[in-house]
Amino acid sequence: MLRDWFNRIFPVRIQRQHTVLLIKDTRPSDIFLLSVIFAAASLLLTALVGLLIAGGIYWVFVVLFLPASIFIVKALMSPLRAVHVFDKSKDTYSFTTRTILKSQSTEGILSEVRGAQVERRVNTNTEDNTTTESYRAVLLLKQGLLFGTPDVQPLREDSTMGAYYETENQIASEITSFLELGKADMVDL
Repeated sequence: MLRDWFNRIFPVRIQRQHTVLLIKDTRPSDIFLLSVIFAAASLLLTALVGLLIAGGIYWVFVVLFLPASIFIVKALMSPLRAVHVFDKSKDTYSFTTRTILKSQSTEGILSEVRGAQVERRVNTNTEDNTTTESYRAVLLLKQGLLFGTPDVQPLREDSTMGAYYETENQIASEITSFLELGKADMVDL
């Protein structure tokens, strides 16, 4: 139920035209949502403690307001959404990640793509013995002439809220279908 609610608010829209595949990913990054929550909580506490200022106690206000400003700046620089464009006619792909303040693009040659897959990362917390899984879609690139260049290009560098296997697999499958490549697989990291 929570997953469906989240997918309605922050959908991943895939539009396929003749020679262009457009993926609009409106899911915000984990760090953006956490920064907004912590900034709001800090501002709320600052407002509640504002009564102490009337009594001449200022250090509490500064201690509570400082984290709010840090989290607001972090939220302004954290990724909000991404647009992925695959254009067969120009033999290019581009990934554009947007924050509130700026936009960052990554471009490449479409003929260098040899596949798409879903990466699964398993994180284990040793203190309470719990594990969490995170997923992300990545492109597999042909190995270039330069040694040390990565052969994996993630569609989004930062993990996103709602990065469920089904959503990431839908993105990877649509890319492999559009580029007429092999089936999208999942790889454990």
